[in-house]
Amino acid sequence: MRFRLFRRQRIRSENDFRLFRASRSRERGAGFLLVRKHNDDRHCLPRVALVASRKIGNAVRRNHLRRVFREEFRHRAVDISRGEDFLVVFLAQSKTLDPWTMGKDFADRLRRQGKR
Repeated sequence: MRFRLFRRQRIRSENDFRLFRASRSRERGAGFLLVRKHNDDRHCLPRVALVASRKIGNAVRRNHLRRVFREEFRHRAVDISRGEDFLVVFLAQSKTLDPWTMGKDFADRLRRQGKR
């Protein structure tokens, strides 16, 4: 099992994070907030950024959540149209939820995004 994404599938620049604030496409999932933004570069692969604060739990818990979500994103990336960016912000209530259940909810939401 491979938990890494390609470099071009990760959002890292501060400017990209600023553009997410202006995005109006927000959806609340089981323990996370999913923000979607259209990227002007139609040739770029779908990209994702995962944000987990210390309110979620210790480093082991935060890393585990990120690994699960990266793996689900990697599997669903073929269903998503090119030029779509996603920001996942883990909420404090995700501290008590099962990571795999949250990951499946995230995958379902990505699948619906791909059908639009």
